[in-house]
Amino acid sequence: MTNSTDQLGLFEPKARRKDPPSSHIAARKVAEKSIKQRELVMALVRKHPGMSSKELAAVAAHGEVEFHRLRYTFARRLSELRDQKQVFNGTPVEGSSELTWWPK
Repeated sequence: MTNSTDQLGLFEPKARRKDPPSSHIAARKVAEKSIKQRELVMALVRKHPGMSSKELAAVAAHGEVEFHRLRYTFARRLSELRDQKQVFNGTPVEGSSELTWWPK
């Protein structure tokens, strides 16, 4: 797995140089949170290879509201992990257009 500082380099916090310090603090917190989310998603892909982002979210969720939040968060993080070459897309789930995800 890539270490957290490497990941921060790939996903720079979104604050401009001239933004106030509070914006830089917030951007750093968002970047750190996304790293933790990618680590969680990567662990789930390793544990449950071949699932869709929707299925992975269902495994991790505690209730329907959390499932809907995680579903879209996981989809974003899986795309980032694919860009980092840590996962790859498999064939869509039968009868669906949902991609499956596999660890590299």
